[in-house]
Amino acid sequence: MRLRNILVLGGCALLLANCVTGPGGIMTIRDRAAETAQSLVTPAIIKECSDKVAAAFPNLKPTGHYRFSPMAAVHLNEIDARLLTGDQFAVLAAPTTNTGLLGQEVKGIAGCSYLLENGKLVFRKAHPPTSFMQVTVVRI
Repeated sequence: MRLRNILVLGGCALLLANCVTGPGGIMTIRDRAAETAQSLVTPAIIKECSDKVAAAFPNLKPTGHYRFSPMAAVHLNEIDARLLTGDQFAVLAAPTTNTGLLGQEVKGIAGCSYLLENGKLVFRKAHPPTSFMQVTVVRI
């Protein structure tokens, strides 16, 4: 009985992993969205996102450049963002640091989500580091 449960759970995990990374999976869709968004990006859009993040989260300091990240789009911890499927959702993100409660340096990423509508990027929302799963920080 226990072995059967373990096998069923393992099989479910493999199916879910394929949904995220396999052909036509979420990661593939987010890759295509990031490629499309990257072709539409301008310095004005990067500045817009940077300004909105700085205004919303003044304690964050960017430590790298903003770029479209399919990994950040997949690991956004928002239910409404997860429901946005297809090639129309992309996240522009940059690595950041801020000072924690005990004075330590806390690394993360922050950014903006965009919808691709009629060949243009439409700003959706600014996201703090707490919006992304921890794995995103390593792989941005």
